[in-house]
Amino acid sequence: MNRRISPRTDLSATAVDDGGPGRLRVWMHSTLPLLPAFALWIAVFVAASGAWAGGTFYDYGWFVPPLAFAMWLRLSAGEPPEADGGAAASPPWPALWAILPCYLFLRVLGQVDPAWRQPQWWLAMLATFVLLATVSSRSGTRVFWRWVPSVAFALTAVPLPSFMESALVSHLTASVLNTTALLMNLAGIPVEVRGLRLGSAGAWVEVSDTCSGLRSLQGFLMVGLFFGEWLRLSLIGRLVLIPVSLVAVQATNVLRAAVLAWLRFQHGQDAYEAWHDTAGFLAFGVGAAATWWVARTFEPPAAAHRRRSTPPDPTPTGLPPRLPLRRIAVWLAALLVMESAAWWWTHPSAARQDERLLRLHYPRAGMPDLRRPEDFEKVRPSLHCDAGWIAAPGTERGSPSVRAGWFEWNSAPTGRILEVFKHSPEQCMGGAGWRFAGKAAPRVWDEGEVRLAFEVSLFDDPANRERLHVFKA
Repeated sequence: MNRRISPRTDLSATAVDDGGPGRLRVWMHSTLPLLPAFALWIAVFVAASGAWAGGTFYDYGWFVPPLAFAMWLRLSAGEPPEADGGAAASPPWPALWAILPCYLFLRVLGQVDPAWRQPQWWLAMLATFVLLATVSSRSGTRVFWRWVPSVAFALTAVPLPSFMESALVSHLTASVLNTTALLMNLAGIPVEVRGLRLGSAGAWVEVSDTCSGLRSLQGFLMVGLFFGEWLRLSLIGRLVLIPVSLVAVQATNVLRAAVLAWLRFQHGQDAYEAWHDTAGFLAFGVGAAATWWVARTFEPPAAAHRRRSTPPDPTPTGLPPRLPLRRIAVWLAALLVMESAAWWWTHPSAARQDERLLRLHYPRAGMPDLRRPEDFEKVRPSLHCDAGWIAAPGTERGSPSVRAGWFEWNSAPTGRILEVFKHSPEQCMGGAGWRFAGKAAPRVWDEGEVRLAFEVSLFDDPANRERLHVFKA
């Protein structure tokens, strides 16, 4: 049987078989104009990486950049430039030059205060605009919407603004606590909720911010967007997959909290600590597998998938005659100069800053050593501190009633330190069931040439008449 091959199919097949210069030229004309947008996205990911390394909720962000760039290269290779002259392959140059001062301003803000989320989002909006504008000028507006899901995936790596994060953490934590308590009461285990703690028969489990589910929520949103784009699902499939992934995260997070609470109440603190991290990994794996299974049910048929992945026609007749390589190189050089200038301005030389490090020595002469190394080692990983100590000067019924702590960050990045002090005493102690009673006058203590000013917060314990004083220097 003879089968007639259309001219487009024949050319595409020839390009695959030959692997000749036509295919390489298509790739260059499709990808090189995107370099300015890619450079801006690299800056976005660098700015967000402080929250990935030192934050509580965004450590999954390390996986986003390679997957996002893989998506964009795949999309770029599948969409040849329009055959309407050299302008089709050029980025939007007026906009690119106009945003450089904005870029410098945002990078200075971001390096002065790496924990400030708004400059990171403004920078992400600049990168999003440049990428989508370049795609529209390169391949036409019909391709614009195909890139939007991949950009949304990349934005999941940018940490949420603090006010949004706090509201989500509060809502999600309350939801996990109340649902877990309901399930355990239905299972015959009496549980009460006090602040951010679950209690049963005198034993308590604290559901901290890390257990609120925000990390899982962001992570599963990323997973849903990734599967939808990588499998090239239809619009309906993607719209269904997102709520499915969010339902999966809530279900697995509640299940994890219930299992850990059961271990604490039935088998003790050692069993709870032994399974705490493992339960989190298992919950994420189960939820991701469920999301993948749902995504596969919406995947297009194999034939349609292959047709959608057909390589572009590599014939040079429809390609722009020349790439603006020199203009791209000049713009990238200007971007690098501004990045270097922002770093120089926010990192003064040793001659311009005080190099003294403050250190409080404990115990002092004549004082007993009441340090508790095991308590310090518990908090050290989350605080990312270099050194320090925790002591319990007073005890009541075998439990510490007064605690003192000293933590040093001598070489940690600034973003990590700011992340540690993001939560006020009202949030921390209020979450543990204490009622905020007000502020007392600050206490000042002189240590040699350094003066420490202590902020004093007062709290009432619902189960005790004694008032708690929290000192923060």
